[in-house]
Amino acid sequence: MPQTEHNAITDLAHRLLPDWQKALLSDQRVRLIQEFCRLPERYWDVRGDGHAEAAPYAFKTDGIVFHYLPDTPIVPAYRYQVADAEQQTVTPLHPYENTHWHHATAGFRYYTHKAIEAMQADDWEQGCAYAGWLIHVLQDHSFGIHSLEGPYGTDVFVLQRLFGDPEHPEHDPAVILRTPTAPPTAASMRDYVPRLLGYQPDEIAFNLFTRHVESSLSARRLCHQIVINARADQAHLNDDLFSEMFRVAIALTADVLFSLICVAVRRIGNATAHLETIHLAEAEPYQRPWLTAPPYWTRGYTVGHALDNGGRSIPLQLRLPPRNVPVTFARGIAVGGHYHSVLAYEIPRDTYSTFDCSLGQHALFSNRTGSVHLTLKVGHKILFDDVMKGAAPAVTLHADHPEGRISLTLRTQDGLDANMHHIIWADPTLTRLPAPF
Repeated sequence: MPQTEHNAITDLAHRLLPDWQKALLSDQRVRLIQEFCRLPERYWDVRGDGHAEAAPYAFKTDGIVFHYLPDTPIVPAYRYQVADAEQQTVTPLHPYENTHWHHATAGFRYYTHKAIEAMQADDWEQGCAYAGWLIHVLQDHSFGIHSLEGPYGTDVFVLQRLFGDPEHPEHDPAVILRTPTAPPTAASMRDYVPRLLGYQPDEIAFNLFTRHVESSLSARRLCHQIVINARADQAHLNDDLFSEMFRVAIALTADVLFSLICVAVRRIGNATAHLETIHLAEAEPYQRPWLTAPPYWTRGYTVGHALDNGGRSIPLQLRLPPRNVPVTFARGIAVGGHYHSVLAYEIPRDTYSTFDCSLGQHALFSNRTGSVHLTLKVGHKILFDDVMKGAAPAVTLHADHPEGRISLTLRTQDGLDANMHHIIWADPTLTRLPAPF
């Protein structure tokens, strides 16, 4: 992303902070906007002064600098399987690894911890330098061509391959996405109120990863449409799309700066109800199921609704004892089975008091769906591990002091010719421990 975009996004995000936070940043405001939010770029300046200035703030995971992060590899999760006719199973060849999550969350935790630590020590220069590095990486992924990389990403060259060589230079996707465009005005953003991402680095990293993925996927879709418009000589339609991309990046940057300062000085000021109850369906999983049974085939799973066999949206419904009549849930996840698939979340430790959910086959398909072996684990504790038939009632599950990995594993019992599976994970909810301040 050109430096002008980083400067504009950081400036507009700073304007959204409450006055008491602006006062704390007053001595560093200009450097944060003009210098610190560009530190990752400066790191690569090995022939000038940039590298020496940025190197003290660089963080590496497995030798890779927290800037251009590895993508999430999807192909191994759905292509490479081992078939065992004797056991009647198909299982993944390699253990699942989400390299983007591994690198991104390691960096989120590091820069959050270092920024808060420096701010608590009243070293606002150091604090803003660490914060600047973090928001630069988030801005890269949420605005422009680098959004094509990262979580479930490809690479910056994918649009060249999709659209081919342009007849006119101005139709080159890379040129289109770097075309200067005006950011939103401060007045148009003034109604946005920054939100706290957590009370400590691990919690911030957990919630920030969800926001990071959401903003990356949003920008990626906008980039694709922007290129289509420009190549169809409809570039005037792109102003609103660039503006939307700006708004998402500005809001995310504001939330990060707001959260770092709040935790550093142990002062909140805004509503925090969104942290007291976490609906896991709205969080970004560590592991997604890929290539599940139709109608969830290429979606993996759906949030907030299920699908009928024709792919149309239907409510999330389970038959719960003792009445065993359909109950509709406003929140939750629907997923199909396909030999072996996993949906998993990695949650912070020492953060939540309880975990609750309901689990079963969709109430509408009790006589038209195959059996599925479901295993639900919270950390090392197995909450459910059994074969659930279509006619079986759902179960309600609870765990105290959840931490670590929460995983739902699905193993189908009836092979490639299976009936369609409709598993409902209804409102998996984390309730937070009392806030520390």
